Amino acid sequence: MKRASLRFLQALLEKIGIRVTQRVAGRVISRWVPVIGAVGMGAYSYFDTKKVGETALELFRCEIEIDGHVDPGRRTLQARRLTAR
Repeated sequence: MKRASLRFLQALLEKIGIRVTQRVAGRVISRWVPVIGAVGMGAYSYFDTKKVGETALELFRCEIEIDGHVDPGRRTLQARRLTAR
């Protein structure tokens, strides 16, 4: 009789322990998911903004053609791209 009640008690404590562990793990994960997401979005925004800035610098370093008039002393963006190939 003692063996049966010991096994029953061990099984009961194991089930309780599993449930408590699942709840604690769920709480920990639910607290860290937003932090991890924010770090990921911050990294994405940083690299995306950096690329946009590089593209803007490339564009504004060139002479901009307005109504067909281009300063002959400077290359346009299109001419710079063609010579780079």
